[in-house]
Amino acid sequence: MPFNKKSASEAGKRSSRKGIPNGSTAEMKSFYTSLLTGQQSKIEKELQKLTGKDYLQAILKLSEFVVPKMRDVKTEIDVSRLSDSEVDELLDKALNRLTDEDE
Repeated sequence: MPFNKKSASEAGKRSSRKGIPNGSTAEMKSFYTSLLTGQQSKIEKELQKLTGKDYLQAILKLSEFVVPKMRDVKTEIDVSRLSDSEVDELLDKALNRLTDEDE
């Protein structure tokens, strides 16, 4: 079968199916979790040796594995598809947010 636009599209659909976890990733997460579980007391002792800037940097680095990073969320609205009342409602909400932030 020649590799063309249609076959490339089909291959992409099969290789990037949602909901199917990567087996090696799951294995690594499991291994890493069990490794860290056995090292908790040692990690705590090592953290206690740190002070000031070094301590804060270590805590921040470790928190990246627990607390998800915040991301900007951008929403685009096609105003031409909205009714006049929907546009009015969006404008009211936006204006209310602006006045709430000023107070």
